[in-house]
Amino acid sequence: MTMICGALWRGDRDGTPPLSGMIEVLRPYGVPTSWAGRVGGLTVAVGRLGGDGEKPVVSPCGAVVCADVFLHDRADLVSTLGAPPSASDAELVGFAYDRWADRICDHLSGAYALSIADPRRGGVFLARDHAGTRFLAVAERGDTTAFASTALALTAFPGVGHELDIDRLTEVVLLGYGTDRTFVRGVKSILPGVSMWIDPDGRRIRRWWVPDPLPIRDTGSLIRQAAELRQALERAVASNLRSVSGVGVLLSGGLDSSSVAAVAARQLAPGILTSYTSVPPPDWAGDVAPNWIADERAAVEALARRLPNLSPRFVDVRGTSLFDHNEAIWELGGGPARNPLNTVWVHECVRHGAADGLTMLLTGASGNHGFSADGPLWLAELTRRLRFTSVLSEAKAWKRVTGKSVPATLRGNVLWPLLPARFRQRRAVAQRVDFLSDWLSATAILPSRLAETDLRTMLSELTDPPAKGWARDAARMFHGLAAQAESDSAYHLRYGIELRDPTADRRLTELTLQQPEWWRRHQGVNRAVCRTAMADVLPPEIGNRITLGAQLPDWLDRMTEAREEIGVELEIMRDHPASREVIDVARLQALYELWPDRTMMADKKVTYDYQCALIRSVVVSQYIRWFEGRARRVASGGPAVLIREPN
Repeated sequence: MTMICGALWRGDRDGTPPLSGMIEVLRPYGVPTSWAGRVGGLTVAVGRLGGDGEKPVVSPCGAVVCADVFLHDRADLVSTLGAPPSASDAELVGFAYDRWADRICDHLSGAYALSIADPRRGGVFLARDHAGTRFLAVAERGDTTAFASTALALTAFPGVGHELDIDRLTEVVLLGYGTDRTFVRGVKSILPGVSMWIDPDGRRIRRWWVPDPLPIRDTGSLIRQAAELRQALERAVASNLRSVSGVGVLLSGGLDSSSVAAVAARQLAPGILTSYTSVPPPDWAGDVAPNWIADERAAVEALARRLPNLSPRFVDVRGTSLFDHNEAIWELGGGPARNPLNTVWVHECVRHGAADGLTMLLTGASGNHGFSADGPLWLAELTRRLRFTSVLSEAKAWKRVTGKSVPATLRGNVLWPLLPARFRQRRAVAQRVDFLSDWLSATAILPSRLAETDLRTMLSELTDPPAKGWARDAARMFHGLAAQAESDSAYHLRYGIELRDPTADRRLTELTLQQPEWWRRHQGVNRAVCRTAMADVLPPEIGNRITLGAQLPDWLDRMTEAREEIGVELEIMRDHPASREVIDVARLQALYELWPDRTMMADKKVTYDYQCALIRSVVVSQYIRWFEGRARRVASGGPAVLIREPN
């Protein structure tokens, strides 16, 4: 893992922008190296921190590349650019920038955050990969711009300050990740698929990844669509296996992570691929919501019987603290998680992987955005193409599976999607279909704070749903995962384990966005392309399943174990001004006093109230207090980074 930082100022000023403070914050990530000089009308300084101690790269044309980068398409780039096969990924970025300048991202596939100082054009280019896998934050103060791999590092740059952004806290409590705010007031993130050019005249921002208009490609059969998908996944997995030893996989037993595991196991054979699966305790018995299963052990064991080199490990989190692991991640630049209970089992799996000597865990976290995405608008899309025979055939097949009549299927899946959006919105209101209110019920936002919030911007996917559904809304599909990129870096440093997600591969994602809806849902089978693509390697327990896995089904038991600790947190929260400014503490206290019986853990309202609103708010409040404490510590001359071992 490489971390970067830098700063520039316009006009004539003595010296160079100071990086020492940011480097001190990022120092745990490795040996610092730097470069400084004039770039046209700018004075620029950049720093790189990594275990290899490599300096920023200077391209053949003089561009200074300071990058956190892992390329998926190395061989293609080497061939296209005529670069030496031994070139590092950062050096290949330099060759690519010499060829394509600020259109470089159009030609790259991989995980990266780029800083390129270009003396020829007299400016600095910043960019982030399409999925936001690597983080990059920016602060602007007058004629000065600073950037870094974490927003926290920018608190150490002169003039930025260490003030919490209350609006960002509001977003996190509301699970709204579509903006560029960070927890540091005045510091913005570069969003996924966005680049920035800075020169003496100002800055220009470009959203370079906008695949929404990609043309639909119909290869004429489900088999051909599946073959393309399988090939793309195999290429994505192979790209992510490059340059590591000691590989494992976070394996849920669902289609995405199981497909990644199956392909990786085949590519690594006869080497061992260790998998880590969250399971409830062996003697656990409890309820889960309809269409969910509590224990995915049987599915994983069935997969292991097909893959002799897959070695399953099953992890339960009894006795594990819900909170102790967070502070070390925050010290290294991470933030409060989208789902704090997920971090409990992820933390345990990562910790086990580190103890087993692994250096990388594969995931399938982005699979729902592309690889295994369903085609819910399949009938509407066929109707637009006047393929009425296919529409009728598909509707009959859907009836066989769901029991829903053909007329009802046609009304809901042909007529309704083809109606004007305004009519659909009015009809939804009349029928009291209100996804926004349902979403808000799973939060503990203070009502007065909610009244001041721009929900149209913060929760745009709910207030302004995309015409083609979430899976086709490529401009914002990765925002939730991209917001966790700082924490992924912190996990890597903390445990020596890098998380890589082949299902976020740009080439794979773009292929899936071009696949017709009517193949992705076909003849009564949802996610049909994915299922067909993996039919020869996934057992029926996975390939045919329509249930979802509850990866922490015993969540209420774990929260009940920590109830006393949660009560203490609520007492602290009541006396903490910043928490009370955003969080409805009175509602949380009422929930605490009406603690549910474990027989209610599958109840939707209980899940919303406790698994979502209560635990998320407690962790957000802890983060606020930690952030304020760090600001005081640093202001008094204390260390920039302080790691405490968990109990």
